[in-house]
Amino acid sequence: MNNIKTYKLSIVLIVISMCIVLAIVLYPFIWLFLSSLKFEMDIVKFPPETLPERLTFFAIFPCLAETPLTYHDKEYFHLFYHDHIY
Repeated sequence: MNNIKTYKLSIVLIVISMCIVLAIVLYPFIWLFLSSLKFEMDIVKFPPETLPERLTFFAIFPCLAETPLTYHDKEYFHLFYHDHIY
C-alpha cells in the first residue's frame, strides 16, 4: 500500500516537473510570436509587456507575400534566390 502511494507521488512529481520544463522551453517561442504582433515601439517599451495592447500583422503578412508558394517553378526559384547564389 505504501509503495503505491510512493509510486503515484513520483508520477505526479515527474508530470509537474515536465510541465515546468515545457513551459520554460516554449516561453521564448511564444514571446517571439507575440513580439511579431506588436508595433516596434511596443517591443522596446520598458517594462516589457507579454500580451500586446495593440495588434499589428505588418510583420507577418509581408513575409507570407514574399514567400513562394511552390518551389517547383524553376524560373521563380532562379529569380528569388539569384542574389543568394552569386
